[in-house]
Amino acid sequence: LQDQFDSINFEKLNELKGDLPDAGERKLENDFKLGEDWNTKKQRIKKSSVYGHLPNWDLCSVIAKNGDDLPQEAFACQLITMISNIWKRRRVGAWTKRMKILITSAGTGLVETITNAMSIHSIKKSLTKISIASGENSKGRIFTLQDYFSEIYGSLDSPRYKQAQNNFAVSLASYSILCYVLQIKDRHNGNIMLDNEGHIIHIDFGFLLSNSPGSVGFEAAPFKLTSEYVELLGGVNTGPYAKFVEVCKKCFIALRAENEQIVSIVELMQKDSNLPCFKNGETTSVLLKQRLQLHLTDEEAESFVETYLIGKSIGSIYTRLYDQFQMITQGIYS
Repeated sequence: LQDQFDSINFEKLNELKGDLPDAGERKLENDFKLGEDWNTKKQRIKKSSVYGHLPNWDLCSVIAKNGDDLPQEAFACQLITMISNIWKRRRVGAWTKRMKILITSAGTGLVETITNAMSIHSIKKSLTKISIASGENSKGRIFTLQDYFSEIYGSLDSPRYKQAQNNFAVSLASYSILCYVLQIKDRHNGNIMLDNEGHIIHIDFGFLLSNSPGSVGFEAAPFKLTSEYVELLGGVNTGPYAKFVEVCKKCFIALRAENEQIVSIVELMQKDSNLPCFKNGETTSVLLKQRLQLHLTDEEAESFVETYLIGKSIGSIYTRLYDQFQMITQGIYS
């Protein structure tokens, strides 16, 4: 069964998922609008608005959501903001996207949209469909991130491409450490985005700390580091990959240095909490502290990042199987 996935293409994927509209089809209509920059769109709407002449006029892009996991998403975003501030204060060179969530009731709220960005799933599906429609891709090959970067930023040695590649390396490292420390799960390509500068952005934090999709710890790798990501970095013996490793180490060391701040917040929040991420009760903060490996020296911790976290994540079979499961059941491109 595993061997069959290596040769999967657009036609085979459509055959597997049947006639039901998938998650990709539903998202595609709204996602694939690369032509208009958010600020350009904002100005266009301002001109057509009867209130556009007012000095305080502004436009914020939000999604109205409902569900029990919305308070947890808000908590996750607060945790990520706290960690990002630690990295900023310690000047480790990390990059994350700040997301705002406004809770309006027990199960409803407004989530700020990530503008000038698309999910990796939508990028792959859109480019694949366009290439097939234009006759350039008769074999139905599914596009890779390398294809996308070349399409958007030009040749591999151009300054634009190199800058986007560097942005990808730094943001990938930042979110990789976040995913490990906070145990963020359900990392399929519908929940991972790329902005117009090449940064990777994770969204949807319904599973973190102690709960996993289906209550099964299927995503066993410390974080998602596919062979496709490594290919986009130019391979393991390149400058961008070295940058990725370096930022991973700096991010991890910084969190160890200020572990009390992070662990204390989780300890406070877990007490008598009904949030799914605290299903392990008081053990949640204990495990969080253990993941920071506080018994190691900084030098040993750097080695832990490179040999264990990165070493176990790179090309993980568990990551591949989870992506392939999502591809067949939800139509989310891997």
